[in-house]
Amino acid sequence: MWRIASALFMYLISCLLGIVLVITLNIGITAVLIPDECYYHNHDMPLLMSLFYALAPQNGYHPEQNWFNIALTIILGIWLGIAVDRMLVRKYNDRRG
Repeated sequence: MWRIASALFMYLISCLLGIVLVITLNIGITAVLIPDECYYHNHDMPLLMSLFYALAPQNGYHPEQNWFNIALTIILGIWLGIAVDRMLVRKYNDRRG
C-alpha cells in the first residue's frame, strides 16, 4: 500500500513541479515577446499572439494571457511532469535491478 501511495505522491509532485516550471517559462517568454505593453494601443496584434493573449478593456488594452494560453501552459506542465516522473521511475527501477 505504501508503495502505491508513494508512487502516486511522486507522480503528483512531479506534475506540480512541471506546471510551476512551465508557468515560470511562460512568464519569461511573455516578458520577451511583449517588452512594451503600450505598443498595442496603436498597433494590431499579430494573429499568433492573438491566439495566446487578449486585449481586455479592464487592463487598459494591454496584452494579458487568455484561457487558451493558461490551459496550454498547464497541459504542457503536466506532460513535462509525467515525462520526468517516468524517467525517474525507470532510472530507479533499473538501479534496483
